[in-house]
Amino acid sequence: MSAADDLRRAQAFNAALVRYIHALIETTKRLGAPDAPTLIFACETMLKLSAEAAAAVPETRTRYECPRCGAVSYNPRDAAERYCVRCHEFAEP
Repeated sequence: MSAADDLRRAQAFNAALVRYIHALIETTKRLGAPDAPTLIFACETMLKLSAEAAAAVPETRTRYECPRCGAVSYNPRDAAERYCVRCHEFAEP
């Protein structure tokens, strides 16, 4: 398994965790538990830390931006060959 696959799995897990935390916050608010403010604060802190961690992950995908039209391709072959799918042309090195 590649680093890109690991990153995708981590991002999918993070997205699922964020959905779960949001659901937990809404349920806690609806039920009005005595310790709701503490639980909501903990959940919001986890969301903040999750967002900070996601922002700290460097972009690992290959990215090529056409110098003529600005189209972006994440195809590694397009990047290696400097090929634009919109212009249907190869860029000069």
